[in-house]
Amino acid sequence: MGSPQILIMDDSASALDFKTDAALRHAIRERSGRAAAAGGLPLTTVIVSQRVSTVRDADMICVLDHGSVAGLGTHDGLYTGCQLYREICQSQLRREELEGQQGSTTPTSAPTVPASVCAKEGC
Repeated sequence: MGSPQILIMDDSASALDFKTDAALRHAIRERSGRAAAAGGLPLTTVIVSQRVSTVRDADMICVLDHGSVAGLGTHDGLYTGCQLYREICQSQLRREELEGQQGSTTPTSAPTVPASVCAKEGC
């Protein structure tokens, strides 16, 4: 089977419960770490998801709004500086998950424009 260097997951977590989604992301991080520890390249993972919890720990998150980049950065940086990302977070995450975030922690309604969140991990 080989050892791929790039993994692309297009909305792969949409049908998964949160526990299974977390287990999948953990397995990918472990696989990437093993490759790096063995002297190889870490696995670069590109995740396309509309679920914030799937991408919030990524090294780089790209927020798309109607095909245009609305924000690029880490979860904390986007939560602070990208209104669309903050609105998506507030509509999806529980108050406890938002604790410590800058800005309002009062949940708002979901954004009225379609938006996607893409992330690249392990690069």
